[in-house]
Amino acid sequence: MNYEQIEERIRNLRAQEAGPTQACPDDQQIAAAVDVIVQIQRQRDRVRRVTHISEVIGYDHETQEVIVEDVFNMSEPDEGPPELRFTGYLPTFIEQLLRHGDVKLEELF
Repeated sequence: MNYEQIEERIRNLRAQEAGPTQACPDDQQIAAAVDVIVQIQRQRDRVRRVTHISEVIGYDHETQEVIVEDVFNMSEPDEGPPELRFTGYLPTFIEQLLRHGDVKLEELF
């Protein structure tokens, strides 16, 4: 799933939340309120798996887009089940995760 698909899902959620007569919250509010997006998709084997873990970095006023960066994404090896792989992008909150012991840096690499 790419950024455009994420953005489309956010728009759909906003429209459902707002209803027909209410105004939708704008992208800036969403970017300020959401830190991480975890995407789950049904796979070919009909099992739902986490396919992306992305950080919402902020909002670009020039392009009027929410800035999203993948931290983990699903890769499908030639053999065996799909696996979630680190993209190399360290999220802005990595220091907090390391400090609290939630993740070890060597686990990422």
